[in-house]
Amino acid sequence: MFMKRKVFVSVLFLLVSMFVCLPVVSANYLNVGDSVVINQGTESAGDGGAFYVTDGSFTFKTFCESDYQFFQPGGTYVVSSITTDIAPGNAYLMTLYWNGTLPGYNYGTPGAGAALQEAVWYLAWLNGTPAVGGPQGQDNSYVTLAQNAIASGAWSGIGDVRGFDYPFNYPPQTWNYGQGQPMYTLVPEPATMLLLGLGLLGLAGIRRKFKK
Repeated sequence: MFMKRKVFVSVLFLLVSMFVCLPVVSANYLNVGDSVVINQGTESAGDGGAFYVTDGSFTFKTFCESDYQFFQPGGTYVVSSITTDIAPGNAYLMTLYWNGTLPGYNYGTPGAGAALQEAVWYLAWLNGTPAVGGPQGQDNSYVTLAQNAIASGAWSGIGDVRGFDYPFNYPPQTWNYGQGQPMYTLVPEPATMLLLGLGLLGLAGIRRKFKK
């Protein structure tokens, strides 16, 4: 009996460890209809990110796709749509950022998001995002990093990264500035959900076996 319990505890520890060690990005996803609170973050610089987005019990950091994006800090907004129309280069940069592996980025440092936000704006502009008064953002080292990853085949598409839109009426105008100019979020990773599901099924099967 003791041996069975020891094996069960070992398997349980392994499954929990696999779940805990999943990439950080797997938790940053939103759904249409979610109410989120958006704020300037510690790493924010000027009008750019990183921004804090809070959806109920979790908060993640993100960047906006256009320098023509508006929100009231501390305001609550409803996610109106999830879009795949984002620049592949920005999907690559956001994946690195959320995984904590973006080269040269000083996480948690005030103003650290300035260069990344400029790169995101620039890549979004190249991808067709409207800008006021001409090109937006700056062609910097992060732009080069993303373009090289795509050119070398190290990255393609947009992975699990998506954009989320929220309507925001900016008085006295009635334009919805948030529409079509999203901030970034994620969709749940299929492999993550499959791994979790298989782990739970396996755990249930082991329990039944030991009860016999």
